[in-house]
Amino acid sequence: MTIDLAFPAGEGPDFREVADWCEYTALTQTADFKRGDLKSAISRENISSADLLEEQAWAELTTRAGLFGATWPLELDGSRLRRAAATEDARTLYRYLCLLGMGQLDNVDRKLFEEIVRAIFAVTFGENTMRIGHPASAGMSTSFRERAKHYATAAGLTSSEYLNDPLPDDKDLGLDVVSWHGTGDNRGGELHFLVQCATGKNWPEKGDDIHLGTISPHLNWAVTPVRVFCIPAVAHLPEQQWIRFCRRAGLVLDRPRLIEAGTNIELSDALRTAIHTREVALVG
Repeated sequence: MTIDLAFPAGEGPDFREVADWCEYTALTQTADFKRGDLKSAISRENISSADLLEEQAWAELTTRAGLFGATWPLELDGSRLRRAAATEDARTLYRYLCLLGMGQLDNVDRKLFEEIVRAIFAVTFGENTMRIGHPASAGMSTSFRERAKHYATAAGLTSSEYLNDPLPDDKDLGLDVVSWHGTGDNRGGELHFLVQCATGKNWPEKGDDIHLGTISPHLNWAVTPVRVFCIPAVAHLPEQQWIRFCRRAGLVLDRPRLIEAGTNIELSDALRTAIHTREVALVG
């Protein structure tokens, strides 16, 4: 599979987007992607500080190699980037996350990313995972009230935990995906994971969309749930800012952590087709 993805546009593209472009290109060709290929691509663009961009992008790839470790579907060997041993589903997933990281998305991609996150959580939680975000998934009620009730019933929330229906104009209260660790004894008081997804470049501003104080008049879990914040990008924040953001957003799963959690993922035929369709549309 060889797809010619356009180089990030503009006189000064972000080096992280350029690293995404390098990764995507390397994943779609059998030959090694060389640093000289990156240099040539930059030289064809009207880019200021071309040498600096090349250096930053390659340094970013080096950083990613360390972050991902064995779960990276690529390997970096000096000035060469090549495909590593990985399943086709893993490569498909990673290519799409690269495209999302480059900011080429619309509402279809936002919903599809949430479906991908649901599939990743299902690797661990199986059927105890569902997407209840807006707009509704196929087969789910368009009413968030009904989706919330469906979740409460499936998860075995007691009447002391599901107190009142959400308000009529509530879209999803930030709850894109929910998972739970069930015990099977129907007594409630179990551990739940409340997942918020953000695909835009403004993700650092989106960390508190799940507000337990707002949700508690409706859903008041006996055990404080784990808030999870998922993004397709590789997060880059200085340590103190990163810890502060995690305190605000909960467990942050950026691309390296999502890929690790989905190591054994097997995409459904429908999800695989949807990703391929969007990949073709985004690459153009």
